[in-house]
Amino acid sequence: MYFHKISHPYNFTPFAHLDNSYRFTTAHLGQDTFRVQVRHPTWQDLSGQIINSPELSQERPNRFQLVVDTSLGTLVVMDTHAGAEVLRSHQQVPFGVCGSKWLFSFELENDTRFYGMGEKNLGFEKSGIRTKFWNTDVWADFATDQINNSSTDPMYVSLPVLLMKRQDTWVGMMVPSPAAVFMDTGARQVIEGVKDDSQKKAFFYLGAPEGWADMVLTVGNSAKEVVTRLTTLCGLPAKPPLWALGYHQSRWGYGSLIDAQMLDAKMMQHKIPCDAIWFDIDYMDGYRIFTVKPGVFEHKDEVLAQLHAHGRKLVPILDPGIKVDEHYSVCQEGLAWDLFCHNSQGNPYVGFVWPGASHFPDFSLPEARAWWADHTEKLADQGFDAFWVDMNDPSTGSSEVQEMYFGRGTIHHDTLHNQYALGMAEATWQGLQQAFPERRPFVLSRSGSLGSSRYGAIWTGDNISNYHHLRKNVEMVLSLSLSGMAFSGNDVGGFGGDTYDELIVDWYRACLLFPFFRNHSADGTRCQEPWRFSETSLEALRTTIQIRYAFLPYLYNLFINLNRTGEPIVRPMVYASNESRFERLDTQFMIGEALLQAPKLVEGLRQRDVVLPSGQWLCLADGKVHEGNQTIQVDLDKVAVPLFLKEGQLVPLAQWEGDLISTKDIQLRSPTMLLFPGNASQGSLEYAYDAGEGYEPESTIHLHYTIDKGLLGVWLSSETRCSCRLAVFGEFSQIHVNGVLLKLSEAKLPIPGMQAKVMMSETIQLS
Repeated sequence: MYFHKISHPYNFTPFAHLDNSYRFTTAHLGQDTFRVQVRHPTWQDLSGQIINSPELSQERPNRFQLVVDTSLGTLVVMDTHAGAEVLRSHQQVPFGVCGSKWLFSFELENDTRFYGMGEKNLGFEKSGIRTKFWNTDVWADFATDQINNSSTDPMYVSLPVLLMKRQDTWVGMMVPSPAAVFMDTGARQVIEGVKDDSQKKAFFYLGAPEGWADMVLTVGNSAKEVVTRLTTLCGLPAKPPLWALGYHQSRWGYGSLIDAQMLDAKMMQHKIPCDAIWFDIDYMDGYRIFTVKPGVFEHKDEVLAQLHAHGRKLVPILDPGIKVDEHYSVCQEGLAWDLFCHNSQGNPYVGFVWPGASHFPDFSLPEARAWWADHTEKLADQGFDAFWVDMNDPSTGSSEVQEMYFGRGTIHHDTLHNQYALGMAEATWQGLQQAFPERRPFVLSRSGSLGSSRYGAIWTGDNISNYHHLRKNVEMVLSLSLSGMAFSGNDVGGFGGDTYDELIVDWYRACLLFPFFRNHSADGTRCQEPWRFSETSLEALRTTIQIRYAFLPYLYNLFINLNRTGEPIVRPMVYASNESRFERLDTQFMIGEALLQAPKLVEGLRQRDVVLPSGQWLCLADGKVHEGNQTIQVDLDKVAVPLFLKEGQLVPLAQWEGDLISTKDIQLRSPTMLLFPGNASQGSLEYAYDAGEGYEPESTIHLHYTIDKGLLGVWLSSETRCSCRLAVFGEFSQIHVNGVLLKLSEAKLPIPGMQAKVMMSETIQLS
């Protein structure tokens, strides 16, 4: 397959010239969201596992109108308040067909900016891009130079979501198809430097090679509006267990309880909190999936009891390749029940993964997913807590992947290629639910497609230990957040190559509040556990991890909000503000609504600029308050972790006593509420929490404050018995809580490494 060549509108027949066997339909899904479909008797609906919620709430009035001419196949989006056009089909080929292929094209205006596209390694703002959505095994499908310099496209995850910004209006477009969707946002046609400029009006377009023509289109006044709607339509992400948000330690080479016991001891020795230890492929018997080699579980009861006492979870890897072996029961079951993918000759397809020649479960079959779930359940019962699914692009080594057919040979590979990872994640998720019905599952996946967000997290795959990859990984997490995949992260420190002190510290600091936070590295590279570096670096890494744990109540509350609304955790600056100065800014970002982070992403950098939105901003590292609507310069020698709190915000923090070992030491029901009023005379927070595990109902602490003539009044309430402390930054003549004068004492901000001073209360009991 050509990765960088896509279909062009000039080869498509416009809708007006097609026969009447093509049926053009539109549906209003609510909240200024529309679904446009074109059907043909020979085309099929491919959106089955993608659109999970067919309609949105009808509570709010609609502002935008979709005007359709079904005779010409043209679309126009109108802002009914302003009486202006937002989007118009391109007149040359508004909708076109080329064989089984289809596309929608639109006029491209000079003030248009593009975002999203999921895990695209093509920059944050995506004007002038030509790309195809096809899950790859990056290290197998690209040259070493491309990998090292992070210029690979496409990558592991395919999310055909395109966000378009024109001044203060946003349009979200989603193609709910697992096929190899293509998009062009005004890329130039260049042959030996000569541009083909024959079209009268510039255009951008999107389409797919097969299936019903299917596009969801939503319009709003902010990125928030369009992102949350598209995420909701794909199915709101499940709420993860709290431990999944902790720090995780992994390496290709860990593969036994001896390794886990050593890591546990080192974490205790160096006072590094950690919630999970990950096993790569070495735990398996001859790389046979669902097996454990002899010796892996030596002294199992004793070691597992120790790990569980410290709150550590064990997470092993699962690959889809089932070793071709007549003595391997898993292989023989799959063959006997015809659960593996076929080749074009009707025989079980053979590819090559770690065990060598391998068959691949056909996750398009419900019975294959159920079979995989049953084996996952049995493996979990041996002592594992969650699973990490890898090589599910699918990666088939030197064997041609398009020779792999689905549906017992009835469905060509291209049709469901991108959906393979979704089926594997869903089946693994189901296996964990069967094994531990009282727990929330956690699954990490390398590849994915629309709908994968319902089944856990993804990471950005095999990266390299250099600053270029650090910057690109930050960029990709921002784009994933805008594309409906909020639960993401990367291999902190880099997977391939040797990291070093400055880089590892900067990587931890940059990603300290990303949703998924795991150190993982390849066999044969420098070991990169925190204690492998200098004492100075070890202290910096320990402090960074502890900062994350201090903010876990805030992160967890953001995940609860994600589960309710679809709003992401990590947000680019343009997410909340339509100002042009934020349109291409991808080196700083928001964590939720309250925190702005501006990490060091360049080797040797001593100072960096931070662009502040309006309002006041408190630098947590040094306690300085900065006025907004300006660019400030931060001395990175003095402010190692540039983290700013927005005025008027309330942030729940963790409090613990003694050494922090894991999330078992954090009580979500007893937070410290950090309040920075600034110039905001009032503010509020609905802090939702639960046990961090299981399915018990959530509880809420309601907090509201007002300021009047120097008097700070705080109102706290809760339906259940709980407690909290109040940490206030600012000077007030008096502070009342629920009408009672409160005594506070000056204290250091209860976040490791942060020097801001606050006024701290004693514990306040609520019921």
